[in-house]
Amino acid sequence: MERRFENLLPDVIQAEKERAPVIYVPVGSLEWHGWHMATGNDAIKVHEICLEAAETTGGLVLPALFFGTGGGHYDYPTSIMVSEAALRPLLQEVLQRLADLGYRVIVCITGHYPGEQVDLVKSAAASVSAPAGTTVLALAEHEAYTLERRADHAGKWETSILAALRPDLVDMQQFTKHADDPLRGVYFTEPREATETLGRETVDGIVATLAKWVADALEKAHTVRGGGSRNG
Repeated sequence: MERRFENLLPDVIQAEKERAPVIYVPVGSLEWHGWHMATGNDAIKVHEICLEAAETTGGLVLPALFFGTGGGHYDYPTSIMVSEAALRPLLQEVLQRLADLGYRVIVCITGHYPGEQVDLVKSAAASVSAPAGTTVLALAEHEAYTLERRADHAGKWETSILAALRPDLVDMQQFTKHADDPLRGVYFTEPREATETLGRETVDGIVATLAKWVADALEKAHTVRGGGSRNG
């Protein structure tokens, strides 16, 4: 079924919430990701990951939030970043509204993961006031890949993931075109080692972990009632 919240009629949204009260909140950025990757990579990849996870867990996926904070790429010509002061209240209000609407599992996952944004996402989740049995999971995308840390900036891992999910948004020929400075704004790993196979393996691992965490949270939601909250 269609799981993109913005594309659904009210009756469909309500029916799916009753069947699987799970909703995903993907958060990213508009930020330089080398010559070879789409500027919206962080939001695009994590939105696609959420859609795949929702196919397993049930539930719906909100539109990706493309504005992020932190990471030190403000000066690049395609970066459009915002302050923590601008982003925090927006994210807090969205998460609180979802809890008020009765979603029992809210997954807020950021594909943009400098410390500033990860801390903001987790603290926003912790601020949600919700009934006992409601779980707000807040994490950076790479935290759901449990075998090793597959995180970088426009390097081997991000390039592989986007190539697996949206190959139309990766152009490896740009390294040749910009041979004078092919790795501008790329950090931690070598993007020319990226493959769609590595990306698919990584995405599958992330989705499997998310599905397990959501299933565990739903099981608790069926048995826990009353006041209080559980945020994680």
